[in-house]
Amino acid sequence: MAQGAREGRKLFVGSLPDGIADETLIATFQQYGQIEDVFVKPGCEPGRQSAFVTFATNQQAQYAKESCDRVLTFPGAGRPCEVMIARNQGLFGQQGPQEISPMFAPAGPVPRARSADVASDAGPRKIHVGSLPDSITEWQLRQEFSRFGTVTDVMVKTGCEPGRQWGFVTFQRSAEAQVAKESTDRILMFPGSEKP
Repeated sequence: MAQGAREGRKLFVGSLPDGIADETLIATFQQYGQIEDVFVKPGCEPGRQSAFVTFATNQQAQYAKESCDRVLTFPGAGRPCEVMIARNQGLFGQQGPQEISPMFAPAGPVPRARSADVASDAGPRKIHVGSLPDSITEWQLRQEFSRFGTVTDVMVKTGCEPGRQWGFVTFQRSAEAQVAKESTDRILMFPGSEKP
């Protein structure tokens, strides 16, 4: 898919009721197009729940925005939700893919998803990355995890307590996410981290 076709596919949805489920968002937004991903932001303050909904095309996302912004109200919400095109689309930001060098990796060959793994690509594409240094950036996570496959989105949680930084990395295929998890879980340690 060309870079231009990817822009504007992710929506930010704010003013959601506390504890809203992914399934509720999918059921509501799928009437506007094909949903590729839903991320309900964890740890929001009461009354400040938000989520991201990614559509297959930017036209579907725009249709959902125009149809729902300040109109759609979920049970338990105090007011209609805000629906807008997300500022960070999570697809290489404003830049294209770059040559990746392993910055923080343990020595050794980098495993990649095998073509046999790709054929049955049902499974999670998003992995949780914890025990990150407080100074970590989305760029650093993208650089490091791009060694395992095509990274389509990176989110670093803001406002964490010192020493409790975490984030999510989403891959194009579930096989890539699985290889990344198996290769880094309790092994990879970024400079400034207290533990892997």
